Amino acid sequence: MASAVSCSCRSCLFDCRAALKIRPSYSKAQARAAQCCMFLRRYDECIDLCDKMLVASPTDKISLELRAQAVAGKVSLVEQNSPLVCVLN
Repeated sequence: MASAVSCSCRSCLFDCRAALKIRPSYSKAQARAAQCCMFLRRYDECIDLCDKMLVASPTDKISLELRAQAVAGKVSLVEQNSPLVCVLN
């Protein structure tokens, strides 16, 4: 089931990107694309999309929350991939 949802999000993201090529300021496509990026763990792209939405609407609660989640996800991903260092005294 997760694979079907993931596939659906990739397809939706593809459609949103196409819409944004035609009209870059299309807020609904930006929001949907950011949500899909978050689900697909494409945190950098999600953050970029949220930043674009926040330029148009700096106090948009949904964009702010989604951006914060993407930043937290990115930090978590970096922490998971960083090597552990043991310090012995």
